[in-house]
Amino acid sequence: METRARARNSASQEGSLGPIRGATVLRATEPQGAPAGVLEAIGDAVYAMDREQRILFANRRALELWRKTSADVIGRRLLDVFPDIAAGEPYRAYRRVLESGEPEHLETVAPALDRWIELDVHPGPSGGLVVVFRDIHDRKRAEARLRDSEERFRSMLEALPNIAFVIGPDGDAVYYNRQFRDYVGEPLGPGLDDRNALLHPDDLPQLVEARREAVEAGVEYMVEVRMRRHDGAYRWHRIQNRTMHSEGGVAYWLGTAVDIEDMRHANELLEQRVAERTAELESANRRLASQIEEREEAEARLRQAQRTEAIGQLTAGIAHDFNNLLTSIIGNIELIEGRLQHPDERIARLLSGALASANRGARLTAQLLAFSR
Repeated sequence: METRARARNSASQEGSLGPIRGATVLRATEPQGAPAGVLEAIGDAVYAMDREQRILFANRRALELWRKTSADVIGRRLLDVFPDIAAGEPYRAYRRVLESGEPEHLETVAPALDRWIELDVHPGPSGGLVVVFRDIHDRKRAEARLRDSEERFRSMLEALPNIAFVIGPDGDAVYYNRQFRDYVGEPLGPGLDDRNALLHPDDLPQLVEARREAVEAGVEYMVEVRMRRHDGAYRWHRIQNRTMHSEGGVAYWLGTAVDIEDMRHANELLEQRVAERTAELESANRRLASQIEEREEAEARLRQAQRTEAIGQLTAGIAHDFNNLLTSIIGNIELIEGRLQHPDERIARLLSGALASANRGARLTAQLLAFSR
C-alpha cells in the first residue's frame, strides 16, 4: 500500500497524466487521493508503470481483468507478473511509447488475457507509462460474426445468376454483384442518378414513381423496365427491391434485376401464334358452319324430295285404280249402247253424258299419272 501511495503522490507531483481515453485527466492541483478515486470509478482498466516497467498503480477494473490482487502486481515489474506478454503487440507498443514519447492507440489480443482489448498507451510521469484498456472481446466477436455473415451474404450475391445490388436507406448503393458489374461493363457510381442513367428514358418515370411510393410506405416494389447493357443495347429487366428492416426502420434495400428480354419475345411470339391459331380456328368454324348449313339445306331438299316421291307414288296408285275403274265403266257404257238398237232420246242422252264424264275422268287420271311421273 505504501508503494501505491507513493505512486499516487509521484503522479500528483508530475502534473497531468496526459489525455487518457475514457478517463478523467488528472492534474497536480487535485487533492491527494482524488486521482485514485476517479480512476476507480471509471469503467476502463487503468494502470501506470515507471520507466523500469514497475507497476505503480492499477485500478479495480484492471485487477478484475487480470484476475490479480493489488498485492500481486503493485511494485513488481510487468514481465515478472505477466512473463508471457513479451512477444505480444501490447508490450511492443509499450516499448515504442517509451522510446518515442508519442501515445498510441491499438486494438489487439492481450496475451495475458487471451482476449481482444482496446489499448491507449500514454507517456506517464518520470518517463513511465499510463495504460488505459478495455475488454472488447465480445464486440470483436460480434464484428467477426457480422463480417462472416456479410461475407456469406456477399458470396451468395456473387453466385446469383442475376443482377443484385444493396441500397442503403439514403439511396446510395452499398454493393453491386459481379453480374451487375459485368452487365454495365464499366465502374458504376453508388448514387441514384448513376443507376437511373442506365434506364431507357421512356421507362424512367415509371421506376421513379414506384420507388417514391415504396420509400414512403417502406414496402418492396417491382417494375419492368429496359436497362442499357455495356454495348449500348437496352434489354427488358424485372427489377424488384425488397426491404430489409431493423429496429429503426428500413436498414437497406436488396435489389435484383432479372433479364426478361427473351421471355418477353417468347411471350410476343406465343401471343402471335395464339392469334394466328385463333384466326385459323375461327375460319375453320365458319367453314364448318357453312358445311352444316349446306348439309341442312340438302337434308331439307331430300326430305322435300321424299315427300314429293311419296305423293307421286300415292297419286300414281290412285290414278291407276281410277283408270281401271273408268276403263271398266267406259267399256260397260259402250256395251250398253251397242245392245240398245233404238234407245229413246232420254236414255241416249244419259248414256252419252255418262260416257262423256267417264272420258273426262280418264283424261284426269292421265294427268295424275303424268304428275306422278
